[in-house]
Amino acid sequence: MRRLLVIAVLALLAAPAAWAQTIVVEIEGRSRVLDAAALAALPTATSSVERNGARVTYTGPLLWQVLAAGGAAPEYALAARLALLVTASDGYTTVLSLGEIAPELGNRPVLLGLSADDASIRSFPRLVVPGERRGARGVRDVARLTVLPVRTP
Repeated sequence: MRRLLVIAVLALLAAPAAWAQTIVVEIEGRSRVLDAAALAALPTATSSVERNGARVTYTGPLLWQVLAAGGAAPEYALAARLALLVTASDGYTTVLSLGEIAPELGNRPVLLGLSADDASIRSFPRLVVPGERRGARGVRDVARLTVLPVRTP
């Protein structure tokens, strides 16, 4: 019996992590909740980034597609004047320019990684920003995407 319990615990530790959280997408006081099924239904892309000296390939929808599914992908002229606050479940935040990821503008392929080819990575969804030299914007356990106006003096 004890042997079976040890085998079961080891099997759970070795299994890929599944996440059951939702992501809230907000713009102008309106919000929409996207669950794991809604995110998984979006077209996927892959992105390879350097992580701790090794290349890791993530798979998931482009961030712009997630915003569109959440009703928060404005037309390009407005996107150039907006920012995106990405918040993790633990409160960690980072900011991107919407113009940087808008298809008509910067078209940077920022990904919301839902899985990775490295089984040791267990925190999803994860913001994957290709070309970054440091991982400061690689937010894990993304919980909220908030479109913000850029304030001018």
